[in-house]
Amino acid sequence: RWRLLSPREQEVTVLTCQGYTNSQIAYKLGISQTTIKTHVRNILAKFHLHSKAELRMALKGWDFRDWDFIPHI
Repeated sequence: RWRLLSPREQEVTVLTCQGYTNSQIAYKLGISQTTIKTHVRNILAKFHLHSKAELRMALKGWDFRDWDFIPHI
């Protein structure tokens, strides 16, 4: 299902799994919190999940170290 995500959805997924809030993700990516909420909703639908907590659990074993290029707050 990862491949169904757009590049931006992948970034939001990584940051969500790293424990960032929607507000922090919006700031890091330079987009609105409303846009983040839309991305999260789409991500959850593509993974057939109901919450960000479920998403974190589903991907808890994934290694996101290659995503360190995303600017830090």
